[in-house]
Amino acid sequence: MTETDDTGDAADADEASEYLTEAEIAEGGPVDCGLLAARMETGVDAILVVLLDRAGRRLVELDWKPGTGFVFRSTDIAGDVPRGIGNASVAGRMLVAHDAEGSVRTLDRETGEIGSIPNLPSPVVVMPRGDKLIAATDRGLLTIGLWNRDGKKPWFAAGIEPLLVKDIDNPGGMILLPGTDPGHFILAIGCYGAIELITVADRAGPNDGYEVITSQTVPARGLAHDPVIVAHPPFAVPALTGPWVYAQDDGGTGLIALDVRTTSIVPYPHGSAGYGSVRRACASVDSDACLVVGRDGRAFHWRPGHEPRQVGLDGGLPLLWQGDRGLVMDRDRPILRDTILPW
Repeated sequence: MTETDDTGDAADADEASEYLTEAEIAEGGPVDCGLLAARMETGVDAILVVLLDRAGRRLVELDWKPGTGFVFRSTDIAGDVPRGIGNASVAGRMLVAHDAEGSVRTLDRETGEIGSIPNLPSPVVVMPRGDKLIAATDRGLLTIGLWNRDGKKPWFAAGIEPLLVKDIDNPGGMILLPGTDPGHFILAIGCYGAIELITVADRAGPNDGYEVITSQTVPARGLAHDPVIVAHPPFAVPALTGPWVYAQDDGGTGLIALDVRTTSIVPYPHGSAGYGSVRRACASVDSDACLVVGRDGRAFHWRPGHEPRQVGLDGGLPLLWQGDRGLVMDRDRPILRDTILPW
């Protein structure tokens, strides 16, 4: 082995030694620490994971490399933590979430300052550059600019503009996915009895702004005609290796996987057994598979086109998972572990 190789191996070992496979990351109990958002981009080998430490009034961020571990840091939140904060997305300095009162909340990841944007429709996601929000309404899509006076005060909204005029029936959860072309993104929006797939181009440069390229309403065949929920963690631009978007109806009668390239649908084989037959579903980071908990509490690992395999998840579903690794919170204490999953 050459001297250069020795140096490289040593550097890799030093980097690996900084990563933890287990750490107490919050105050209070495990119920006081919840997943807010995650982000994974092409070319970056660590997944950004954002958690809310409610008891400690902190934002906890992890750089997670599945199988290697994680490093984490925290930012004190300036002011009271809003009740029921969740359904978040993250980009740049911005974390944008909803609270129990229906307001959109901005949280500056550098300063911990919390802002409030009332009277915005839900759902809302922050775009990858962190400069604008996109909101889904029953009349289409809006873009909302984000501004900050001096880099320290809470962010506020300005410049609300229409992006797409279209009837969207009862828009619910929304996730932002990478498109097939550079600079393109796909919005997947759960609505009543269907999923909206909207491709948006990011026009950076002289003609700065966002433009809708395609828009399609895909009936959620295989689900009850109820509000549709996208069964993904709260992502801003996950790096998909598979094309799947997972969705279930509000009553839990079933689960489907939608191929965003072809709009073909694969139903979950153990669904369609009445309301409550699918209690919970959580997709992997890359969307290649989904963990599904049925009415009887049994958990299954499902890849579309394959038969579901029963797995033992004694600690419940992981906060986040990828491949055979997951981030799992201890039942009794706010201890987070990078652990191997049973399949």
